[in-house]
Amino acid sequence: MKRWRCYPWKFSALLLLLLAGLPVLALAVVYVADSYAELHRPAELSREVAYELSPGRGLLQVARDWRDLGLIRRPWGMVLLARLGSRGSELKAGEYPLYPGETPWRMLRRLQSGKVVQHRVTILEGWTLGELLRELRRHPRLRHDLPADAEQAAQKLGELLSLPEGSPEGRFLPETYYYPSDASDLELLRRAHLALREALREEWAGRAPELPLSTPDEALVLASIVEREALLPREQSIIAGVFIRRLRRGMRLQADPTVSYGKHGHYRHRLSRSDLQHASPYNTYRHGGLPPTPIALPSRGSIHAVLHPAEGQELYFVARGNGSHEFSRTLAEHNAAVARIHAERKSKEDSRLNAARSEDAP
Repeated sequence: MKRWRCYPWKFSALLLLLLAGLPVLALAVVYVADSYAELHRPAELSREVAYELSPGRGLLQVARDWRDLGLIRRPWGMVLLARLGSRGSELKAGEYPLYPGETPWRMLRRLQSGKVVQHRVTILEGWTLGELLRELRRHPRLRHDLPADAEQAAQKLGELLSLPEGSPEGRFLPETYYYPSDASDLELLRRAHLALREALREEWAGRAPELPLSTPDEALVLASIVEREALLPREQSIIAGVFIRRLRRGMRLQADPTVSYGKHGHYRHRLSRSDLQHASPYNTYRHGGLPPTPIALPSRGSIHAVLHPAEGQELYFVARGNGSHEFSRTLAEHNAAVARIHAERKSKEDSRLNAARSEDAP
């Protein structure tokens, strides 16, 4: 068997190589150790930062971004440790929150989880479609796939949501909705529409018996009128009861909001005599039954009120001016209530004018 001989020059060369490599190895160990420490050290951020990870950007680009933000100093150290710790694979594009006091290691885990920032938009009850579309246009984080023109947007919505009557007015559930950056306004409205359909389906299934409403759509139309009339939630079922009794008797609804919607497309507190004569299919002073479509976004409370109206004999109501209404059973009672409330309003207005004149007097 041939023996290996260790010549002195071979041993010396090996020793020199080891000695020369020790500083490099030591530097590498220090670099990795410092990189590990800074990845597990709370970030020095003064406030929450929204970090946008664009599609196609990899771990090295993220590390360089975070170096520029002051989160780390050693991008390559972060890349190495992330690879070893299975933190650098499958980073998901999107907008992520980076919190003060949080470690970069935990931040990196969030980028891998896909838990992106959620923005929110609140759809208010009583809004018209035009008001809803204007609100959505105000949100820069939404991708605006709908046309800026309200009529064109309404037409596109009617087609995409497969609405048989074509009008999307009143067909989105008022609620707060959350969405990631660059989500589509159309997709958000689709969600709101499906939520409305589900709420209407559930409420219709549990409706009171013998209502003069043939379909869920009719309930939705009446609920939109109740939404505009009832400023106080406690009066929703009472006002719904008035309208239900009028429908049963074949009386016209004579709801001011329908007139204003039909003529102006929005709402006015006071209507003129010419407004009440306006030839519109929404004018419930001139036409019996319900308008052709909803006139606003009804809340679930209004839908429930229409399908569970309060019992009673009242057929009329008038606004008191403080958000509440006075209800009457007969036209004579109603006319008397209107005259009294108008007289009270005039008296208060006269008192305010007299007080203002007294303050201005020398």
